[in-house]
Amino acid sequence: MSGAAKNASRLAGALRNYARLWFWESLPGTRRHDHLETRIAHLWLIRTLGLMPSFNFTEHPHRRYNPLKGEWVLCSPHRAKRPWQGAQETVPGEERPRYDPACYLCPGNARAGGAEHNPRYESTFVFTNDFPALLLDTPVDAPDADGDSVMDKPLFQARAVRGTCRVVCFSPRHDLTLAEMTQAEICRVVDTWQQQYTELAAMPEVQHVQIFENKGSAMGCSNPHPHGQIWASSFIPNEVAAELRQQASYFSATGRALLPRLCRSGAATAG
Repeated sequence: MSGAAKNASRLAGALRNYARLWFWESLPGTRRHDHLETRIAHLWLIRTLGLMPSFNFTEHPHRRYNPLKGEWVLCSPHRAKRPWQGAQETVPGEERPRYDPACYLCPGNARAGGAEHNPRYESTFVFTNDFPALLLDTPVDAPDADGDSVMDKPLFQARAVRGTCRVVCFSPRHDLTLAEMTQAEICRVVDTWQQQYTELAAMPEVQHVQIFENKGSAMGCSNPHPHGQIWASSFIPNEVAAELRQQASYFSATGRALLPRLCRSGAATAG
């Protein structure tokens, strides 16, 4: 029997089965879950006739593997087409001045609270955050084996943490972003990051140093002056700890470092 004849025979059989299932499951008293067979037959028929579209990453729901955490993440790109009546962010259209006398981060200005004044800096400028999320002198009232327990119950636990938070002004100019600075200016910012990382990582109470920038008011940026944050903490954050475990597991299994391979694979895919 030729290939075309085999396909025709399979299609005829599928149509007969589909008609039989439709007839029996349309009778009164049919159990609801029995209709699953009809739906499966229906999908098989559509696929046989070539009516089912092929999978598309930009159209169909799927899961994607995050190798840094060993987790699968649900992606539903088709939901981007749903009607949206929620909040809308607008792109700021006004031009900012090179210097803003009301800005807490511009050179020579009083900082938030007015207790300190910025120097008239001409490059990068680093200072301890006036409203830090972490404190170096956090009291530890009830130390345990880890030295930081303040509540230790089965369902309600708390750990005191220490650390410091610093602000890095990228430029004295109020009207720039990091992307708009010259290469030499960006290199000075990177040099500052490296110096700060080395200094903070050497502190005995610090286990993790995080360098980041909140970009835009929607992301929590409280001032448009070009600046970033550095948090040094006495603990390793959950996301980082999970990634460290995954990288150690990958190295143990393969003898290879995960991050370099991930970077090479990503660059090859993008290319």
